[in-house]
Amino acid sequence: MQETPGNLFSPATTVVGTFLIAGLKVRYVMVDFMELRFAPLAARVFFQAWIVAVIVLVLGLWFVT
Repeated sequence: MQETPGNLFSPATTVVGTFLIAGLKVRYVMVDFMELRFAPLAARVFFQAWIVAVIVLVLGLWFVT
């Protein structure tokens, strides 16, 4: 893939950065708006692990294809 002059980041860096930012935003929505901050520990761990699992799955599929 040919890089054009003026691109600061590679496509892989851009995709990973985008998903990390999206994951943080999802975490903030779950903690603050879904009120997981006051939920039992098991629920908080499950939902935050779900975010990590989805991001890893999507990025894994993206890098494989």
